[in-house]
Formats: sequence, structure tokens, C-alpha cells
Amino acid sequence: MLMRLKALHNGSAFTMLELLAVVSVVLLLSAIIIPTIGRAKFRGKVAACSSNLKQIILASTMYAGEDSKSRLPSHALPVASSTLSFYKTLEPWFVPIPMITNLARFGAKPEFWYCPTKHTWKRMNDYFRSVNQNSSIQNEIDIAQFFQQAKSPIASLDMSWWVPRPFDLDPNIFYPDPQRSRTSDQTPWPTRSDEPPTKPIVTDTVVSAWDKGSQKAHSFGQGHSYNSKLVNANLAYIDGRVETKLPSQIQWRILAASEDHAVAY
Repeated sequence: MLMRLKALHNGSAFTMLELLAVVSVVLLLSAIIIPTIGRAKFRGKVAACSSNLKQIILASTMYAGEDSKSRLPSHALPVASSTLSFYKTLEPWFVPIPMITNLARFGAKPEFWYCPTKHTWKRMNDYFRSVNQNSSIQNEIDIAQFFQQAKSPIASLDMSWWVPRPFDLDPNIFYPDPQRSRTSDQTPWPTRSDEPPTKPIVTDTVVSAWDKGSQKAHSFGQGHSYNSKLVNANLAYIDGRVETKLPSQIQWRILAASEDHAVAY
């Protein structure tokens, strides 16, 4: 019996030491490969975001082409029918719902306004399916229905839309406006497609904290974040350019009325 056990031990069976070595190699490879796959997926989502912004720019250009004054999409903000109180609670990512539905006619699908690196679009679809017999958001009719069912009079995006849009209560008041908000410079954002493309019209939303004492922005977040850390953010211009900026290149652009945060690109 002893000889038989010895033969088995000296045969093809793994020893405990060999098993531990194999497990160690597998764990080491997993530690190398899994983060690499995660980063590759993240880069793919960033590329998809860039493509979405290009489609939004193209749709905006086509929209302006049908306007007699070449005006970019600038639908009225529903301050009368929402919790928005003039400049007190406005943010660049708030846009009128008709703007989303109208630009869909020119190829800017509703999901293009929601960054693939975030989970906003998935959460919106999860809610929509829960109240619409498991149907997902497919088109401009569905997105309008989503906001109606969510009892939201305004669309909140993953993107910041910088084209000034008027108030429904007073068409002479616009947001964003450097004359009414504190901004990093006094140059207004474009309103027409034939203006020089010196400022972007749509960007990934980047938010920073604001120090009232030093009057400086700090702790930039969102944009394209990986492991909760800002990696980069996209900016799109009316001439079709899409730039990707690193955190060191991002600056605050408009200070919120609450003065506790700023929006940057």
C-alpha cells in the first residue's frame, strides 16, 4: 500500500506547492489583464463620446442651415413652468426638451447627449422600461415621453450646452450670459453657425468646487472619469472640431449663482 501511494505521488498528480504556484500565476495575470481590459473599454467609451459630439455638431449645423439667420439651436428655457428661478439655479446642462426632440430630426439621437462613460442613459432606460412594458427609449417621441413621465419640464444632460438660450418669461434674457453670470472671460458664446469658432458650443460636463475665500476653482470632477478620477473631457466647436483636454488644461468657465461650484472645460 505504501509503495502504491508513493507511485501516485511521483506520477502526474499536482503537489500543493505546484498548485499554489499555478494559482499565483493566474492571479498575477488577472491583475495585469483585467485593468488593461478596463482601460481599453474606457478609451472606447471616450471615443464613442467624441463621435456623439461630432453628430451633435453636425445636427446643429444642419439646424442652423434651415434658419434664415443661421442661428444655432436655442429654444426657450421654461423658467415659468419649472423650479428654475431665473439665474439662481441654472446650469449649462439644463436645456429645453424641444431642443432634444428637434435636433433628433437632424441625426442627433437622444442618447448622444449622455456620455457613454457615465450611467445616466442606462438609468433613464431602466426607469422608462419600468413604466412602459419593458420598452426602451428609441427616438425623440420616447425621450419626450420619458421627461413627461418623470415630471421634468426640462432636460438635464451629461453635456454642457453653451449656446445662449432665452427665457420663456422674457426673450431678452439669455443663459449663459457673461453680463449676468460671473465667467472666466467676457466673450459671449456663439449663437450663429457663421461666427468664429473661438468657443465650444457643447462640452462634457466638468464641475469644480469653488473657494469663496481665494476665489479659485479646485477639485475638478466628472468629465471622463476612471476610478472616480478625472482623466479628460471633450469640447466640440461649430466647425466640427472635437478637442480632448487633460485635467491640467481644464479651467473654470462659469460660476454658479450659489457660488459653491463652477462649470469648467
